[in-house]
Amino acid sequence: MNAAIVFDLVMLALLLVVAFAYARRGFAAGLVQFVGNLASLIGALVLSQEASPLLFEQFFQSGFVTSIQNTISAEGTVNIQSTIEKYAGFLPESIKESLTASAAGLLDSGAPDLAVKLVDEVIAPLLTPIIAIVLFFVAFALCKLLVSLLVAVLTNVNRIPLMGSVNRFFGFLMGLLAGTVDLYLVLCAVWAVIVITGGSIEFLNDQALAGSIAYSVFGKFNPFY
Repeated sequence: MNAAIVFDLVMLALLLVVAFAYARRGFAAGLVQFVGNLASLIGALVLSQEASPLLFEQFFQSGFVTSIQNTISAEGTVNIQSTIEKYAGFLPESIKESLTASAAGLLDSGAPDLAVKLVDEVIAPLLTPIIAIVLFFVAFALCKLLVSLLVAVLTNVNRIPLMGSVNRFFGFLMGLLAGTVDLYLVLCAVWAVIVITGGSIEFLNDQALAGSIAYSVFGKFNPFY
């Protein structure tokens, strides 16, 4: 079996595990968990996309510009290869070569704001997605913690005998919905790995997973591309 088929089987198994887990919790707790997870996911997506450029601008941009300006003043130029290796050494060679060529074009232009251009056009596109990835998972984890506290309270309500098997059945249905949120979260983790590695892992990149049904369905909602 190729990577795409294995990936779909894993996603299906995860969906069923989540559905049966929600059946045990019952409908009320399942509903709160689903709504909470969905709200956490949306909040994490919005926060990561909106805040990551601002965080780079506020905490990293000026430092990078100053560092490059000092290097230019001291040496008259910037060692592009060492700079890219320092901040993007984890990327595949093909991507680093492309960045080097792009940065070399800026150096040849001799622009007076060269340091700013290098940061805006080379370093920012590298680091901003990484910041977005970190923000996404941190924000989601914090929101989910709050939801879990509320679900723990409602789980006791679900133990009332009157609710019985009907409660578990609707909990299972709610679990199928909640499972799609969990599948999307798993795919976010996969996309994060692909972004960080530049797709260099043979069985974990866009080409290897192109035939996956789950990857294709959720692919249009990739927050990191």
